[in-house]
Amino acid sequence: MIMKQSKKKYLAPVGALLLALLLVSVITFPMLSMEAKDIPVAIFSQDEGMQTPAGTVNAGQTMMKQITKSGNKALDWDVLKSKKEVKDALKDGTYYAVFTIPQDFTKTGATGGEKTLNVILDQGKNPLVSNSLTSMLTAMSEQSGMKLQTEIVHSTADYGMLAMFLQMACVMFIYVGSLITSLMTTRNIGLSGSDAKRGAWGSYGIQLLYLACGALVLGFAAVSIVRGVTGIEISVGTLGLQLAVLAGGIMLLTNGFVNLMGTKGVAVPALIFALGMSLMSLPHQFLPDFWDVAVASWEPLRYFGEGMRSLMYQDGQLWNCATVAAIVMGLVGIAAGMIAVTREKRYWDLAKA
Repeated sequence: MIMKQSKKKYLAPVGALLLALLLVSVITFPMLSMEAKDIPVAIFSQDEGMQTPAGTVNAGQTMMKQITKSGNKALDWDVLKSKKEVKDALKDGTYYAVFTIPQDFTKTGATGGEKTLNVILDQGKNPLVSNSLTSMLTAMSEQSGMKLQTEIVHSTADYGMLAMFLQMACVMFIYVGSLITSLMTTRNIGLSGSDAKRGAWGSYGIQLLYLACGALVLGFAAVSIVRGVTGIEISVGTLGLQLAVLAGGIMLLTNGFVNLMGTKGVAVPALIFALGMSLMSLPHQFLPDFWDVAVASWEPLRYFGEGMRSLMYQDGQLWNCATVAAIVMGLVGIAAGMIAVTREKRYWDLAKA
């Protein structure tokens, strides 16, 4: 017995080291292996063409075919057919960039003028992708000898480099805070407490009340702290409420699995955090295919990042993909919590019998 305990004592640090290496690998793998692919962009030609002795010539249509059939795996092209489609796409944030060929494109080229391709770049959709696209556009302009005139929508210039990581900082703050708050609340107000009169359902109700208050405090505290540290003018009210909703989802998930599995239940939200931390800034188009399908397709933190960017940079609403992901997390946590309460109540009923 003493020999077994001695082995465990020496093996525990090795196990902890291996676990730490595994977590670091999981967190950093998407960033180290990222490669742009299938970034959704659109193109629309307004070129009116011109009549020549040989017939009608439309350099804009020719250019559009060349661009969309270029075989560039980094970009996934859609062809838009009207100004309304362009307007709606920019409003909805469907594409990272929309290319428009001007009306006089053919005539300008025929008279020896410099051809210009207009690019509307949605910087707020994802600042990291925006930077990558800017580099691609510069290379495209140099290779084709054509001038690219860029217009920025949903500019993140006021945020600077922080725009790429601000939502990650906010979510990391509330995620860690939510894990600690939920774990302490759930363990201190246990379902199997000594208060027989209150019972398991009563204890669970008090847990949820504490968590609701904690989520509100965390959400607004995170915004206030980030605003105070960075000096960036961000909306405390709307963003604070968004983060409170996200904190609520994290807390409910943690609470449910800790009630169900004990302290080991923290492994569920902790694993979600490790798998998704890098996805808050990286778009799924930058991920390896298997990671995109196996992780990014369901990972809540991916949607946390997308929803917060929409709210912060694209004039989005509070009801977004981040809110939906938090609600799903919360519902899963409540389901786990109710199973735990039902199980505990059965123990109480058997004890009374």
